[in-house]
Amino acid sequence: MDKTSGVMLGAVVCLAPLPYGSDQYGWVCIWMGMLCAAVLLQLCIAHLPSRKAPLVTVSVIGFALVALAAFQLSDLVPSQFVHPAWSIASEHGIAAPGRIAVDAGAPLRALASPLAVLLAFVAGYLRADRRSQCWSLIKIFIISGVIYALLGIFVGVANPGYVLFERKIAYQEDFTGTFINRNTAASYFGVCLLAAGTIAFRAWRDNWPTGYLPAKERFLFLVRMLTSATILWILAVAVLLVAILLTGSRAGTATSAFSAFILLILLIRKIDQALRTAVLLAAIVAAVAIVQIFGAGNILKRVSEGFHENGRYDTWASSWNIVRDYPWFGTGLGSFKMAFPPYRQSDVGIMQIWEKAHSTPLEWAVELGLPAASVMTIVWIFAQFILLRKYLMEPHAYALPALGLGAMILIEVHSAVDFPMQIAGCAIPITVLLGAIFRQVLDENSITMQRVPG
Repeated sequence: MDKTSGVMLGAVVCLAPLPYGSDQYGWVCIWMGMLCAAVLLQLCIAHLPSRKAPLVTVSVIGFALVALAAFQLSDLVPSQFVHPAWSIASEHGIAAPGRIAVDAGAPLRALASPLAVLLAFVAGYLRADRRSQCWSLIKIFIISGVIYALLGIFVGVANPGYVLFERKIAYQEDFTGTFINRNTAASYFGVCLLAAGTIAFRAWRDNWPTGYLPAKERFLFLVRMLTSATILWILAVAVLLVAILLTGSRAGTATSAFSAFILLILLIRKIDQALRTAVLLAAIVAAVAIVQIFGAGNILKRVSEGFHENGRYDTWASSWNIVRDYPWFGTGLGSFKMAFPPYRQSDVGIMQIWEKAHSTPLEWAVELGLPAASVMTIVWIFAQFILLRKYLMEPHAYALPALGLGAMILIEVHSAVDFPMQIAGCAIPITVLLGAIFRQVLDENSITMQRVPG
């Protein structure tokens, strides 16, 4: 049963990005079913973690989301909270009870994706009761990311204008991997990059000779490292960096670079000065070389176009107007594309369809109201504080909290200006990863039992 649970969870981590980012409702339900099965198996065979607060928190959030969606669909809410669209429908002879949600079907459909993401965290948290299991999940995540990067590059060369077997509607000239937009691809490959960089750094650090060594012996050590398995993780970093640059996503590239820099500083902060200098110089030289060869032209071209095209700023302003009119309970989970048109400003291009706010916290506020959006934001920030505190406290086992913190920084910064974590194929594998990391960071038994670097 333990192997079955591990295979199911590993399959979700590997396969969720494949069917065009699993953006369709049916795929989300499939992954949710597999995650439920993996969670139930883990509850039957594994010891419960010593720290249950994350499980309780995630469970409370899940139940609160379901309760809020049910409240938004109820026809028994006070009249001051009823969306005016229902009153307009009644005036035109349509007998329909008043609700908070502007779309009576949206909240039920939209519940699937956030519940799947919460289940992914629980599954990762329960699975990683040993440090080796946590690193195995991370390696599975990296390997699948590298395969999707190589597959996307191959398809882009052999059959440009297509993503897998389907012709692209947008982003014709951009690399999107198995996703349908470049920004989600950039976030997914960005987190893969952070994970691969962490493993490469650990392999380098754990084998670095201690004490004084003559220059010749240090050179021979570097040669041995570059002919060992470590080079595979370094090549994975290079492939993922190329994939990020090829997406042409300005925000995705910038947030990946920023979080990679933060992660690098966290990783090298507690090591020997000589090794710190060597790693920093090697990372800078490699990154500059790859950017110059593969990405400078594409990224610089998009930066020169400006950040105001496509009416994104006006969309944020229009979305905020919705929040001001419906601050307490929003317009209904999953209802943004129906709530947005009446607030659409004239500066937003008339040829474009806006189904997302291009800012996840803002869309939370539109659909769920300011109180719910604020609570979820506070929980996210508090989780980062926990990781930072554990990183500062651990003299040896600091790679996992550093990786978790770097991944969360990437996600939150990019989600502030886009919606990568609203795509199930990106959000589910990353959340499984975060769940596994939090288990190892918080579970006292797993840390004291094996006090090794990582």
